[in-house]
Amino acid sequence: MKNRIAALAFFVLSLILPGIAAAANAAAGPPSRQTLPTLGQAEHPKSPSGRIRKRALREAAQKKAALTWGAQAGYAKRTELRNRWLRKNAGTLDQVFTFRPFVASDAHVLLPSISSGRRAFRLEDPGSADSTLVSYRVHEPARIVSIPPTFRDYLILAPGRPKKVNPLLLPKNAREEKSWKKWTAKGWKTGERLSDRAFQIGTRRLVRAIEGRIRFYELELSGQIERPVWALSPAATLRTGEILEIGDTTLRITRPARFTSSEKWKPLSVEEKQ
Repeated sequence: MKNRIAALAFFVLSLILPGIAAAANAAAGPPSRQTLPTLGQAEHPKSPSGRIRKRALREAAQKKAALTWGAQAGYAKRTELRNRWLRKNAGTLDQVFTFRPFVASDAHVLLPSISSGRRAFRLEDPGSADSTLVSYRVHEPARIVSIPPTFRDYLILAPGRPKKVNPLLLPKNAREEKSWKKWTAKGWKTGERLSDRAFQIGTRRLVRAIEGRIRFYELELSGQIERPVWALSPAATLRTGEILEIGDTTLRITRPARFTSSEKWKPLSVEEKQ
């Protein structure tokens, strides 16, 4: 009985299995011709994400170039306009910011500039500290000049010239053009601020240089500082085969300005003219 059942089951399976296999082959369709990706294709797939990354890199490079060019152009334009105004008003500025009173009349020696500070506190260690009511320091020592400085040495700035942008980074479509204009405008404002900042620094340096030399005169009148000492060599005649120089002299600063001891100090009095 068991043998008959087993034989019957085998017969039924032999009829069913070929149909199942045929149905599976029909559903699967013809064999695919696609091949497995190579190692390089797996590491660098050609997908939308790759194009997005390439666009992002170009956008970052364009942004940097536009900001740089805008800052340089804004600085140059702002500085150039200011230089024009300064040169136009040079006559007035030469009278207001003049260094001629600070050049020794008998030589080309520009007197030193003195800076001052008030109420300084210095902690030496947890057990001691120094405090100072007023302090003076030689900010600019005396020096020999051919002509006195002017406001131009402090306020006239070199505008420079913007560097050309790499043609590959210039905008190629409306979207890039819009972003380019936005970035250059932002860089332009930054350049203008940098120009204004440089002008403010130059103005402070100019005022400090003049005020420091006025302070030198005040300290000299009160006996708190001594003038620098300079020497002029005797006139001589220099002659070579092709050059003849008569009255040649050499000017040297032999001792810089120096502060004096308190025994030499004297009160400074100012008289007002009626």
